[in-house]
Amino acid sequence: MIRLLAFGCDRTAFRSRRSSLEAAGIQAVGAETEPSAHARLRARRFDVVTIGAGVSLEERNRIALVAKSRHKARIIFLYRGSVFKAELADALLSADVSTEDLISTIERLAGKAGKARAWQSAG
Repeated sequence: MIRLLAFGCDRTAFRSRRSSLEAAGIQAVGAETEPSAHARLRARRFDVVTIGAGVSLEERNRIALVAKSRHKARIIFLYRGSVFKAELADALLSADVSTEDLISTIERLAGKAGKARAWQSAG
């Protein structure tokens, strides 16, 4: 099962997508604030972290760095309009992305993350 942390994502969108995510084998956990995201990252491992469009650049980068360094998680930045300073993202998606496209991106990124972990363990 793929583990997803959705940080600062629109609550309504997250709730409506959650059942579809779980049906696709993605265990989704939400965090609305930076402290709650840090707590969730300390408590368990995540394969992918989505970071909502309303999250400030500073918070977005702090959470992305922690998730990458602690879990080797893949990062998806959601954006509205335009995005800048997104070097830490493994993928950029419009905040209005369809649920199917979001699931597809999560699955692709988690697959890459899983292969990288297996290779590192073997080496």
